[in-house]
This record gives sequence, C-alpha cells and structure tokens, in this order.
Amino acid sequence: MLFNALTPSSALQLATFADIDAFKPAELMEDARSIPLDVARFAAARAVVCLPACRIILMRSFARILDTAYRAPGG
Repeated sequence: MLFNALTPSSALQLATFADIDAFKPAELMEDARSIPLDVARFAAARAVVCLPACRIILMRSFARILDTAYRAPGG
C-alpha cells in the first residue's frame, strides 16, 4: 500500500519484483542471499532516494531466510 502511493521521478527510483529470480540482482548491493519461505505468495518492491551523502532504500520484502553481510559504511 505504501508503494502504491509513490510515483517515480528524477529523485525517486521504484522497482517491483515478480519472482525471486528478478529480485536476486537487488541483493548484490547488500551481498545477500534470500531463501523465500512461501514462493507462491512472493512479492517485493523497492524505493530508492539518492542524496549527496547517502542513499536511502525502502524495501517491502517477503517471508524469507536472509543471509547477509553489510559491507558498506553505515549499512
């Protein structure tokens, strides 16, 4: 619902993912690997705002096992 009210712009990037294979490239940024717990009800979306000193990422995720290592400063 939160993502439905957003509109992409030059400042806001939006992405939706229909399945885990489409979502996997988004995990490269966090050096993560997800194992969905319910593949049939998979849904994910991401909003990104890039500011001069940082990038803010809001993600609507799915039930999963997440294996990650945040390597970016401030991650």
